[in-house]
Amino acid sequence: MKKIWMICIIVAMISSMTACTKKNESSSVSPAASTLSAESTTPMEAVSLSNNSTVITLGDSIQVKGSGATVDGSTVTITEGGDYSVTGTLQNGQLLVDAKGENINLELAGAHITNETGPAIYVKNGKMTNIIPKEGTENSLADGKNYANADCKASLFSEDSLTLKGTGKLSVTGNYKHGIASDDDLNIEGGIIVVESAVKDGLHANDSIVIDGGELHITASSDGIESENTVAVNAGSLTIAAKDDGIHAETELAINGGTIEVTNSYEGIEGKTSVLINKGTMRLQSEDDAVNAGSNIEINGGYLSAVCDGDGLDSNGSMTINGGSIIVFSGNNANGPLDIEDQSGSFVINGGTVFASGGNMGISVSGDSKQYSLWIGSQLAANTLVNIAAQSGEEMITVALAKSSSLIFYSSAQLTANATYSINTGGSHSGTQTDGVYSNGAYSGGSKLGTVSMSSKNVSYGQTMGGMGGMGGMGGRGR
Repeated sequence: MKKIWMICIIVAMISSMTACTKKNESSSVSPAASTLSAESTTPMEAVSLSNNSTVITLGDSIQVKGSGATVDGSTVTITEGGDYSVTGTLQNGQLLVDAKGENINLELAGAHITNETGPAIYVKNGKMTNIIPKEGTENSLADGKNYANADCKASLFSEDSLTLKGTGKLSVTGNYKHGIASDDDLNIEGGIIVVESAVKDGLHANDSIVIDGGELHITASSDGIESENTVAVNAGSLTIAAKDDGIHAETELAINGGTIEVTNSYEGIEGKTSVLINKGTMRLQSEDDAVNAGSNIEINGGYLSAVCDGDGLDSNGSMTINGGSIIVFSGNNANGPLDIEDQSGSFVINGGTVFASGGNMGISVSGDSKQYSLWIGSQLAANTLVNIAAQSGEEMITVALAKSSSLIFYSSAQLTANATYSINTGGSHSGTQTDGVYSNGAYSGGSKLGTVSMSSKNVSYGQTMGGMGGMGGMGGRGR
């Protein structure tokens, strides 16, 4: 299913549903006054080096002013901890960090490095290395298709912990494998980081990946971001186009803030054990599932919009929604807008606003849920307007379907016990549409599909398929 400043006013998603009888009756409802605001990203901060930093000037003849770095042909080796500023162009060379147990601040101040036989920057030894694109500068790294040292994995590669920060721009091309990789932790705190292309992953780490800021633009032939352990997105702006997963964690994936836009993927975001969404704004496009988890999906807040051909939200265990706003358009096939694979798993909804449409595979809502919800079974074409309104005429939600649909799930705190709601289709809306959801304005001219009374926490209208099931499972190409 990308930046930094991004303040979006997004949807009016509030509440209630029904279903039961009349067709071909004209319906007009008054608008609801509710909007959802996407969060803004924390501005990046410039990083300053000490006054006695070593200056490395790249070129046909490499110059070093200061201590801690040596030159051997087209290789610059940093051997001591401290601050370094790099500028200039190095063709078919390498910047090597070999300072075991030392902290390195490596400022890129208009540095352009290519290496035909290995990483452009290789951190072989270093306790913590900070890569800092200097404010107002553009920098670039590119590697070759074949490496002399096959243990190296990326155009910017570190054996130890690696952090990117600052406010300048760094463009990376990964011709061998990954764009940026660490065999330890990888942290993104700032910078405009552009992975122009990567044969494998855009960002890759053997341990954790933590994104606390920055503006990332990633194009990758495998995953946009992959960790062999955990991934946490806490802030920042991410734009990802990937042929496999947009973001993939081999264990836990947590979204705690930031703005994520996956414009192309096989699966939008995936946690092999769990996916936790607490905050943030996500827009996902995927060929298969939009959100996939091995054992549990938990959503406590944030805004999620997804258009996919597989399941919308797919957990192989359980799913709990406590808050947030979720709008999903999934494939109208054997998949479902919401899916749980494990027969012993449960779907609990305690809060938030959810509108999810797609195929004919539904799931049961747990009786332990605190919030009322509705399944609607009806064959509807793409671009059809679906309107839910209270008996008083108050508009709960109006959505233009991005894809054809057989089944719709709706849940909101506005749905109340024993209240009656009308389901209307077609017609028009005078308001503003964002991600398919209308806000402001009014709905009119539709036909009543039916009415429904919320006689229990989970009500169905039309031909729906309950029960546990679906055709999902853990995705990802080649896994």
